[in-house]
Amino acid sequence: MENILDSDINSLPLTPVAEELSLEAKVAEARQRAEVADIASIPGWPRIKEQMKQDALNLRLHRDLEFGPNDSDEKVGKEVRSRLLMAQWIEKYIERIEGAVLAVEVMTKEAEDEQQS
Repeated sequence: MENILDSDINSLPLTPVAEELSLEAKVAEARQRAEVADIASIPGWPRIKEQMKQDALNLRLHRDLEFGPNDSDEKVGKEVRSRLLMAQWIEKYIERIEGAVLAVEVMTKEAEDEQQS
């Protein structure tokens, strides 16, 4: 059940100080996302990204070829589990970069729209 107080508080206008802090937080978030998104501007990023995806897939396939998909962690062993963790890390890293690129595009569009109005 939704808390009525939360919805009422969220609908209140911000004070000038809160607006300034909110703007500073948005700017800081935009800078952080832009730094991550810069990785996607590296020459050859699409090739690098595809190689990283292939590496993650190979790590996962190696586990499935060596062991069954339903084998327990004890049977699989520490080395294979660490390969799976590396595959997950690679996938999350790519998702983070792609998410940052999209976020920067959205933030840029929102800023342009605000300037025009």
